[in-house]
Amino acid sequence: MTSYWWVVQGGNYQDERDRGILWAPSRNNNGHRKSHWSSMRRVAVGDIVIHYADLHVRALSRVTRAAVASARPFESNDWDDDGQLILTAYEELPTPLHRDQIPLEIRRSQTHTNAPFFLQGGRVGYVNLGYLFDLTAEAGGAIVDLIEGAAPTAQISNGASEVPSLSGEPGNLRQGVSTAPVRRVWSAPKHDSRVFHARSATDDLSADLGRTVTYEEFKLQASFGAWLASQNTPAELLSLPIGGSVIQPDFYVPARSWIVEAKKSEARPYVRLAIGQVLDYIATAERHSIVARPVILLPRLPTDDLVDLIGRQAIRLAVPAGHITGFEIIEP
Repeated sequence: MTSYWWVVQGGNYQDERDRGILWAPSRNNNGHRKSHWSSMRRVAVGDIVIHYADLHVRALSRVTRAAVASARPFESNDWDDDGQLILTAYEELPTPLHRDQIPLEIRRSQTHTNAPFFLQGGRVGYVNLGYLFDLTAEAGGAIVDLIEGAAPTAQISNGASEVPSLSGEPGNLRQGVSTAPVRRVWSAPKHDSRVFHARSATDDLSADLGRTVTYEEFKLQASFGAWLASQNTPAELLSLPIGGSVIQPDFYVPARSWIVEAKKSEARPYVRLAIGQVLDYIATAERHSIVARPVILLPRLPTDDLVDLIGRQAIRLAVPAGHITGFEIIEP
């Protein structure tokens, strides 16, 4: 029987994706085992893994080799060298799925030991700190079913009939997705306090080393939303149905005909990702007869070549205006 797994990869996602692996230490620095690491030994060939990093499900994969003892394959100051390694075939989603797009009823249904979601207090539905968590077949199948439009289920499960949804009927969640865009009042996002794994000094996604909590994108969005409101051009949330799923840009500004994608860094990988995402939003909006212009929101001005790259795609660039309250809009 196929089992489903939820892996929290944080800053190690790219390293593990590029190698086609999962890796976890056997013990922490105090010599203690953790259930979310020991779970590696229970993964079997053919199991399905849901890959989560930076608030989003970013890939699905099918396991091709069960866990074997392996030294740590990448640099890290946090973990011991000895661990377990799994080989798995990644299928990255064209559009990552935000944690909150997974219905809360699915997340709250995971009440077993080594479950991936908080079930108590003010963080119900948030993702637990850890690495590899168990999912029930119903919940795992429902999540795969939910994102089928982004990563076809047939590539992961050898046929949609093998992927049960929460109700037991494939496609049940997609049947409940509206076929028309939905506009709602925008409100400032709340940060997620999940701790990111350490990154190596050669990783240009972040200049920070060690274990850090990143709130920059959330602060940036809140400031930009407040600035838009002060300009009498308030932002909205716009949900765009496409391919049986729903995508949602960070901002829709109807008074300016803007669709905005925000990123927490001006580094090249983030800029490249933002370009693809915002152009996808624009194309999807046009399918629904919504004419909008693309905007990328960054915390700082990127290098000149990236500014040129953004402009060549006819995309506007928004960055904080230095010490002055407000934002500078760089026209293409």
